[in-house]
Amino acid sequence: MCRLYWGIIDQRRRANTKFSQRQKGFVSEPGCFNNIHALNEILRLAKSRQGLVLIQLDISKAFDTIPHKAIDPALRRLGTPFTIRYSIIKSYESINTNRTQRLPCRSAATEGLKQGDPLSPFLFNSIMNPLLEHLEELRGYTINETQSISSLAFADDLILVADDMEKAQLLPTTTEKYLYSMGMKIASNKCTSLQVQTTRDSCHISNTDLHLTTGDRIPSSNTTDITDYLGGHFSPWTGLQHKGITTKLQEVLYRLKSAFLKPHQKLDLLTTYLIPHFLHATIIATPSISVIRDMDSLIRVHVKDILHLPASTPNGLLYCGKRDGGLGVPKLEVLATSTALKHGIQLQNTDDQTLLAILQATKYEKRLERIAKSIRLPWPQLTTKQTDAHKKKEKELRI
Repeated sequence: MCRLYWGIIDQRRRANTKFSQRQKGFVSEPGCFNNIHALNEILRLAKSRQGLVLIQLDISKAFDTIPHKAIDPALRRLGTPFTIRYSIIKSYESINTNRTQRLPCRSAATEGLKQGDPLSPFLFNSIMNPLLEHLEELRGYTINETQSISSLAFADDLILVADDMEKAQLLPTTTEKYLYSMGMKIASNKCTSLQVQTTRDSCHISNTDLHLTTGDRIPSSNTTDITDYLGGHFSPWTGLQHKGITTKLQEVLYRLKSAFLKPHQKLDLLTTYLIPHFLHATIIATPSISVIRDMDSLIRVHVKDILHLPASTPNGLLYCGKRDGGLGVPKLEVLATSTALKHGIQLQNTDDQTLLAILQATKYEKRLERIAKSIRLPWPQLTTKQTDAHKKKEKELRI
């Protein structure tokens, strides 16, 4: 009953609350895809212009250290009615746990959001919202005369961007002061930073000399380092990349083949966990259609081998749904391309003017057009409904 009640409160408050557009966590949009591609486009834009400084911050135990005293001011700034604020605050008083007897949770008496509570994501975004709005006022990275961007946030994953080192030092300092005022802190050893400097016809990666107010240095990325962000892999040189994804898939399939499991258990593990994992990576990185087809080919070969099927077995048997007598193996060529294209169209139609300015400056639409042509869909009149219809049609064909 308690979860149901707070779930209703969460839905009602979200309908009347507007968070910073930089926050993509716990919101009704494909936040991982949007932030990953926003970061990729910012890096692409920086290499063609004046460069930038990028900082990835790690907030130490963010959800566990949110102070309860910060909840009421955060909700008040968002215009939450007093009766709702009061009930939320009271719900964080006298928290107990039941083991063999009823015990008070001393560690949760003054800080930390409830795990599994439907309202916790809303409260976290409410508390982080003033910081994100203040960062945007500092105009970290300039896109054009009217638009700038300072941060990309996905819950507690925070990336800061700035034109130069002076602005770059101001952004983490501002962030640290805000967090410190609430008893939270940044784990400097888990942070990273890099500086892209451009010349007349090239660019290079430089070390940064950024520090927190505690004196701890923010580590710099080397030119060979790969930065992980929300499931995407970024190289300072090439940005978002998919290099090695086919090799990784092959390694996983060989391990699956040699596992001490029955054939039907291996197939279930493949379709339920392994393929969805690589599907997410493929949607995010959006490799060429030839790479995706190579991945599908590897999966087909190993499925036939695991089930001791002859190589001449029709592929339709693999991709046909279980209710129709097939094996129900997901096909990356259908799912990855249509889903990536759908998310890309949604991103292109965003009402976030800052993000829209970035996409226009980097000609993001041209890359969507290439994906659409690779699966024979019309452009530029393509809509998300058409991509969904294409996915449904391809599934029904079972080819």
